[in-house]
Amino acid sequence: RHLLPRVVGFITSLASTTSFKRMLRIRSANLLGRLARSSGPILRRTAQSNSKVADESTKEFQSTVAELVSSRLFPSRQVNPVPVQSMCDAYRIQQGVAQCASLRSKEGGAIKGWKVGASNQAAIEKLGLDEAFRGPLFTPTLRRSPSTVAWEELGVALFAVEAEFAFSMKKPLPTRPEAYSEDEVWSAVKSVHPAIEIAASRSPSALPLGPKTVHSLVADHALHGVLVVGEGVTACEVNRDSLPSVQATIQRSTVEEGVSGSVVGKGANVLGNPLTSLTWLANALRKDGITLEEGAIVTTGAAALLTTDQVPWGKACILEASLVGLNGDATARQGVRLRMPNEGVRPWEIHD
Repeated sequence: RHLLPRVVGFITSLASTTSFKRMLRIRSANLLGRLARSSGPILRRTAQSNSKVADESTKEFQSTVAELVSSRLFPSRQVNPVPVQSMCDAYRIQQGVAQCASLRSKEGGAIKGWKVGASNQAAIEKLGLDEAFRGPLFTPTLRRSPSTVAWEELGVALFAVEAEFAFSMKKPLPTRPEAYSEDEVWSAVKSVHPAIEIAASRSPSALPLGPKTVHSLVADHALHGVLVVGEGVTACEVNRDSLPSVQATIQRSTVEEGVSGSVVGKGANVLGNPLTSLTWLANALRKDGITLEEGAIVTTGAAALLTTDQVPWGKACILEASLVGLNGDATARQGVRLRMPNEGVRPWEIHD
């Protein structure tokens, strides 16, 4: 009874100190951060990360996410490679970026779709992986053809320019215990489109892509620069069985030189069938507790690609891609066009 007034007085004086108030602010900020993260899709962790940079509770994670969010808002800003050594950790960083970006800008941060990378067995083996990888697509980097894109929007280092099969989803594929079949995934598809993805990085020192750098580059938006999507064909008009044999073409041209690079591929280059790639993505998201949403655009990987030697950085050009035979008619062509007008230098070489 005699001690109680003293204890109350001590607690009252402690609560008025600067250090106590600072502690409360930090604890409150951490709690709000956890609540914000819980409002979005969180990866189902099968194992605890051994990397501080991929642990949401560490300052290393927060600073890495902040740096990559900045590079998403200002793509020409170069960032350091993300020091992660596993795909699970790379996906944790991706999710942190997606959720942080959605807090900074509801429109710019929203995930509008997904990309699949390393979508052929040769690439998977070359990178030392067990399967393909994925990355989110944000509103600012998802365009409709015809489109104009400045080099500075891509990042700071080009990896490749790719002709791809993109799928628009008419209904969601939510998480569930059992895997989705190709039939189930196809029933959720609204339309199939030709697309051009410009694969680029904000961490040029992490290139070239290889077993030692792949996880870092996947954390950095999975090498996504911009995706331009052309007019598609509704799923009911697409000959599903012909997808592996559909011809895909990507070419670069300039006013001075005309066509200066052209590559022809086919749907079979994408995990044997673009629908197989889409099904892989749906199940990869499912296993991590993420729904493939209605209206999402999924681009399934390179059917044909131009390398950095064929598309010099900063040089004005026109990029065009097409898919021929989506509806079973070998003469029917769906195209996509992208104009890149900049004659310039890499952003960090520009001086006032």
